[in-house]
Amino acid sequence: MDAGPNVDARPTGDAGWGLDGGQTLIWSSAGPLTAPFTLSLPVDAEITRVTFDYDFQKGGQVDYALAVGRSLSVPVPYPMITGGYADVLTTHPFHFATTGHWHQELDLSQTPLYLPANTDTTCWSSGGNDPTTAGARSCAIDVRPAGPVRHRILRIPWLDAGLPPSGPFFSSLYAARPAYPLHVKGFLFYDGVVGTYTACLQHLSATGAVIQEHCLPTTTRTTTDDSQSYPVEPVDWLVQAPDILSARCDVQTQEGWDGAFYVIVEVPALVPPGPENAFRDYGLVPPSSLSAWCTTYIDGGVAWPAQKNQLCYVYDQFHQRPVSMMCSPAELIQQCIDAYPPASICATGGGC
Repeated sequence: MDAGPNVDARPTGDAGWGLDGGQTLIWSSAGPLTAPFTLSLPVDAEITRVTFDYDFQKGGQVDYALAVGRSLSVPVPYPMITGGYADVLTTHPFHFATTGHWHQELDLSQTPLYLPANTDTTCWSSGGNDPTTAGARSCAIDVRPAGPVRHRILRIPWLDAGLPPSGPFFSSLYAARPAYPLHVKGFLFYDGVVGTYTACLQHLSATGAVIQEHCLPTTTRTTTDDSQSYPVEPVDWLVQAPDILSARCDVQTQEGWDGAFYVIVEVPALVPPGPENAFRDYGLVPPSSLSAWCTTYIDGGVAWPAQKNQLCYVYDQFHQRPVSMMCSPAELIQQCIDAYPPASICATGGGC
């Protein structure tokens, strides 16, 4: 395991997997913001629970995110960026009313998230650079050897989108294929919103008609209350071709905002285990939709400067350029598209 001075990885039992067949990985820190540290496991695993803790001063708010990635040198690389398949889930606590401790558990035991062997994993907070968020914080994930049923996250929108007060939710879609229906088991919603929102996962026809819709309660978050993001919201849908999976979020706010659905879907049993399942798209992202979406994302003012910088950094790495080299809009659009590369099985007639 690759760990740093602010990271503690603690097994629950003897060396390797614990006596109960499980293990807990813990990331903890305090004080100023630090770069993420990654841990990895030598075998296929699944995540059954994520636990967050944070000591806030009054006025604190942060993103706390679980993310995964793979080195550019491995056969199936995937860089850690805000969005894409690397962005597993993010929660956003507010502590505006009081000074105190925040604790939240996300129970994934019924839909454990598949984690391929030798995948870099981190759980990282955006806090630390102001007094309200410089307190002790930790994130723990419970893992166990991967079982026969695997689950993965599909993120809506595809990449992190910063929106103005009047901006509509910048949604995206996944299209079911005959060989790969979408068995949707639940979702988490990241609500970086000061205001009122209604967030709804949608099962749509190929023409965009609503077939099913599952909404969270209409919610108001303010800068005078303590609040947190919703836990896992269970769903049980089978989205079959040619139907699509999408989402909407209706927001009333006076501030810039951000929202994302982390949709839990079951990996088809015929798909072989391996990193392809977590870091590749089995034809579910239509190339034409992705290209148009990425063009608007870059040229339409949706991507914030920091998000463009992330894409450019990865583009420079992939193309062996100095990481300080600026990217053209066309290069940023291409790197956005490359965040959802087609699986190798699609290139070999695998039904994508």
